[in-house]
Amino acid sequence: MIKRIIGAVALGCCTGIFTGCATATPPVSFLYSPSLEARGGSGDLYLKALSGHPAGSGGTNVRWVIGKEKGPDGSVTSEILSASSAEDMVLDALKRELAAAGYRVKLDSSLPTGVHKGVDLASVQVELEETAGLSRLEATGRIKVSLDVWKNGARVKTLSFESRLSDIAIIDRERLAGEMVEKGLHAVMNQAVPDIVSVLEGRN
Repeated sequence: MIKRIIGAVALGCCTGIFTGCATATPPVSFLYSPSLEARGGSGDLYLKALSGHPAGSGGTNVRWVIGKEKGPDGSVTSEILSASSAEDMVLDALKRELAAAGYRVKLDSSLPTGVHKGVDLASVQVELEETAGLSRLEATGRIKVSLDVWKNGARVKTLSFESRLSDIAIIDRERLAGEMVEKGLHAVMNQAVPDIVSVLEGRN
C-alpha cells in the first residue's frame, strides 16, 4: 500500500472585527475546478462510488455533517453541514481531474467485469472543526482518501492520500469551511491523479 501525507497550511490575512452573536452557517457548497497539469491518460476509465450509487443521487435538500463548530470556551455550538456528501465531493474532484488528464471518465455504481482501466473509491473522510474567537475564526481540517486501481480486470494497487489544513478568517467567515475543503481536495488530487495515471499507463 502506498500512503502519502500532504501538509497544507494557509493563513488568511484580512482586516475587520468579529462582533455579535454566532449565526447559522450556510451549508458548504462550491464548484471544484481542476488545478493539475497531469497528462498522459487515454481511453475509458470507470470510476466506482464506494456506496454503490452514482454521485449526486442524494437529493437537493439533503445535508451531510462534515464537522463541528465550537465557541470560545471550546464547547460545541453547532454542526458544519455540506450540500454534498464527502464521497460525492471526492468523486466530483476525481472525475474532473482525471478527465483533464485525458480519460473518458464513466462514473458507475460498479466496475465492469474485466474492466480495462478502473478506480474504485474505497474510503473517504472529510472532517472540519471551527473555533470562534473574539476577533477571528480558526479552522482545522483533514481529508483522507483510499482507492483501488484496476487494470485489465485485476486490482493492481491500493493508494491512500491525506491532507491536513489549518486556516483563519476575520471577515467572510461563512466562506472558510468551503475554502478549506476545496484546498484539501486539491492537495489530495495533486498526489492521487499523477499516481493513478502512472499505474494505469504503466509508468509506475
